[in-house]
Amino acid sequence: MSIAVNPSKIRRYKGEGSESIHWRTITRNGKDYSQAYYHYEFWSEGDRLVKSSKHIPKRLLNGVQEMEREKAAVREILQILGGLKFGTD
Repeated sequence: MSIAVNPSKIRRYKGEGSESIHWRTITRNGKDYSQAYYHYEFWSEGDRLVKSSKHIPKRLLNGVQEMEREKAAVREILQILGGLKFGTD
């Protein structure tokens, strides 16, 4: 027997970072395109260490959205997107 867990009840552990996916519209050659960006922050003892965003390529979007639903650590998602902007632990 398996127990279903409501995704909204899953939380990241403190210190794993916070994130969200935002959509931006860019215009190229008179055409509008939507692009996904991964916004993230890392905090330590009430101080924000990093606040940044990273473009999500179309080929990785479904995987990143699934990891976000599962509340994977922000560092894991950033590794998929091509690394962090600061040193890892």
